[in-house]
Amino acid sequence: MPTDVFRILLGQIQREDVNAVSQVSRACRVQCEPLLFRTVTLNDGTKHGVRTPARVMDRLQKPGDALAKHVRDLVVAPSQEPSRSFSQTIVRILKNLQHLASFSWNAEYHIPAVVLDSLHHAHPSAQLKVTNHNRQCLPLDQTLLSSPQLQTLDMTVGCIHYGRPQDAAGICELPHLKELLVEGGNLKALRLHLIKVQHGSAAARTRFAGYGASDVGPLNFRFEEGDAFPALEEMVLRQKESLRLEYGSESGFGLGAAHCEDWKRCMDWSNMRKLDLGRTDCVHLLHRLTGALHQLTTLRFEAFPNDRVLQVFLSSVPRLVDLTMVSSQAFFFDRATNTICNTAGAQLKTLVLEIDCPGSKSWLPDRFRNVLESCYRLESFKSVIDKQVAVGDWTSDEEGLSASEKYERMRVTGTQIPSMLFLVSYLLEKEM
Repeated sequence: MPTDVFRILLGQIQREDVNAVSQVSRACRVQCEPLLFRTVTLNDGTKHGVRTPARVMDRLQKPGDALAKHVRDLVVAPSQEPSRSFSQTIVRILKNLQHLASFSWNAEYHIPAVVLDSLHHAHPSAQLKVTNHNRQCLPLDQTLLSSPQLQTLDMTVGCIHYGRPQDAAGICELPHLKELLVEGGNLKALRLHLIKVQHGSAAARTRFAGYGASDVGPLNFRFEEGDAFPALEEMVLRQKESLRLEYGSESGFGLGAAHCEDWKRCMDWSNMRKLDLGRTDCVHLLHRLTGALHQLTTLRFEAFPNDRVLQVFLSSVPRLVDLTMVSSQAFFFDRATNTICNTAGAQLKTLVLEIDCPGSKSWLPDRFRNVLESCYRLESFKSVIDKQVAVGDWTSDEEGLSASEKYERMRVTGTQIPSMLFLVSYLLEKEM
């Protein structure tokens, strides 16, 4: 709040001037409204959060009201299926806003056609951002997903798995989704969560209506000649843990060599900044993308046995500063950790290492110090090795500390085997 407003507040209220208090109130409102209402969330109160105040809703719909002039980002919060009146309220608000930059739809149902039409006509340059993790029986929303204004998509995609688990094949929504996104053409951030849809369920009947035997294939986009996938800046590929537990890691997104070659050809990867591949077997994708990710700063992947592929890939991403590596096999985890430290350690600011293999041996102090010595620019570090959790956070002023000094500032809990060695080493260091 500007200094002159504080002076009015302190000086005139101390004189207990009622008129001054009113003036201060108006001054505060004029000064604060542009910031307080830059982002407005609409919530009808039927599912999560507090219902948007009626006064705010009224002002947003009132032609010429200053509040509507301030809004840049409009968010529709999770709620039940909207009533016709709520949809019409959103339409009136959209028509009244003057400088809308983004419209975020976080509800668990399709955007009503009247709302999407209003956005397209009233704000053709506004970015459309959609989050939906609970589609249930909803099929893909063709109008929404092919919208040229769609910039961010965070949603679940379903699959019905067929054959043996290692075949990683079935019917899935990915090929149809690809066609819609190609039509829209302007998507920048894609976050997909692959889930299993039970064969014969209500969700399967609605989401896969019209699918047949010819649609069975790998669980991926199945690119074809002439496809031009949007040039993404962020991509997240995850699979639900239930799918992983039932079928294993190879039942996730089908990132085989041929598909990854097609994907590289059908998409411009030069603007990709964040790539999160979850627990998907990604060796072929990283191999094909070596040298193509010039702007990559953030990477999350699962360790794989081909050290050479990982080494060459990491050598080709000079802007990478944030890396997360997960694993379920101790041998892959240890080798990948060494490759990361030796190849990209000097450029990393954030490093997260996680292994969920039962019985994994806890790290001893020297192991931590070796990693910190290789990754000497780290500002944040975390490792989860079975029950052992180690966390370190250092300010920019602490960058010049030695690996031993950084280790002393870390928090290490839950150390298991060899716990006694760890304890003796820790006490000896304290005495020195």
